[in-house]
Amino acid sequence: MSFEYDIPCVATTRSGAEVPISLKIAKSFRDKAIGYMGAKSIGKSTGMAYARGRSLHTLFMRVPIDVCWIGRFDPSDQSWPVVSLDASVAPWRILFAPRGAVGGIEVAPGTFTESDRPISIRRLD
Repeated sequence: MSFEYDIPCVATTRSGAEVPISLKIAKSFRDKAIGYMGAKSIGKSTGMAYARGRSLHTLFMRVPIDVCWIGRFDPSDQSWPVVSLDASVAPWRILFAPRGAVGGIEVAPGTFTESDRPISIRRLD
């Protein structure tokens, strides 16, 4: 697989809290199709980013996920704005990006709440 591993990031929430996340960036079609399929768990501070995707699926997944729908990457501050949050998405679902989203970041369920969802995710490297 051609993941770009362990990109250190921090998500800033509505309350101003900063949540550290280590992202894997799925680059190839195969990586995007497989993602977390078959994973028994997802680490609390890890996630997978899918840029340039208008949909995500949880087919063949064993665990629920939170999906942060992201806008276009801003190279000036190395961040993605978070357009929307789909919390605790169950396995065997197909999701479509909301208006303004260009991709998604999958994280462990419970990483964020709807009342304190992230407003941006910034790369630290």
